[in-house]
This record gives sequence, structure tokens and C-alpha cells, in this order.
Amino acid sequence: MKPHHRLIACIPLLIAATAAADEWRVDRAASRLNFVPTFEGRPTIGQFRDFAVQLRFDPSSPETGQMHVTVSLISADLSSKDINEAIRGSEWLDIARYPKAEFESSQIRGANGHYVAEGTLKLKGVTQAIKVPFNWSGSEKEATMIGKLKLDRTDFRIGTGEWSDSRSIGHPVEVRFNLRLERSS
Repeated sequence: MKPHHRLIACIPLLIAATAAADEWRVDRAASRLNFVPTFEGRPTIGQFRDFAVQLRFDPSSPETGQMHVTVSLISADLSSKDINEAIRGSEWLDIARYPKAEFESSQIRGANGHYVAEGTLKLKGVTQAIKVPFNWSGSEKEATMIGKLKLDRTDFRIGTGEWSDSRSIGHPVEVRFNLRLERSS
């Protein structure tokens, strides 16, 4: 086979590789990223108001997908000015030194609307392997991605000193997300 014929034969493979996963944009106004700590045994819902999601995903071929999430920690809102100020401090999120959290997937697997993105979460100077389960539904142009996971705040040195005890503020923190997505053209 002549060299230019080999190149022509590779073109369909290159097109298939680049088109394997669709790129999606998050509708920020319709999407939510919440965190739910417990205070004296009662859940308290907080929200991250500033986050970005880069997503390539095809539900029929999840292994070709890739997800990168960046969260601005200063946007953490527990509906109280005093609490919001406190969680920005060094004992909690320490946003002066660690202004963002990032999740980067290494693989996405699953089928039939139920998926898991495996990867690493970088938060407050700690990198941990985590699994992010999610449900996917929608059409070719619009989709919804909903999921939740539990993190132990002490794994990321969140709530140190007098706050390391779980009596008033529990160690598990649930992260919930409900993303409305539009396929990029």
C-alpha cells in the first residue's frame, strides 16, 4: 500500500476518535452543586455558586468520556454571613491558600443511564481517588446529569483543631449535583 493510501485509510479512524464523545456545556442558571454537612445531627444544605464543568460524554460509549470540574471555594454559601466567613478560614477550607477544588476523571464507565466517573479530587492540598456516581438522561441536544457522593471532610483536613471532633459537625459531607447540559455544536 502506498503511503498516501495508508493516510487516507486512517482518516475514518481519526474522525471516529475525535467524534467518540460529545462535548456538553452546563446551563449555569439551571444547575446546582450542593454540599450537605450535618450540624448536631441535622443536615444543612450549602451551595457552591461558582463552578465550571468541562464534559465530553457519549452515554453509549462512556469510556471515551472525560470530565473536569473546578469549584471556586469562596463561592461556598451556607446562607449565613458569619458561617460563610468562618468556613473560609484555615481550619476549614483555607481559601487564602487553596482557592479551588478540582475533580479530574481518569475513566467513566456504566450503561443504561447509570454511570460512575472515577478520578481524583484535589481539595485543600490533598489529592484523593474518588468515584462519582451519576444518572444521565436526555436527548441528543439536552441532558440532565444528577448524582451524589459522600466525602469524609477529615480526609481533606477540613475542620481541624477543635472542629476535628464529629460531635457538633459530622465528618461525612454529602455532595449533590443536578446539572442541566446542552450539547456544544
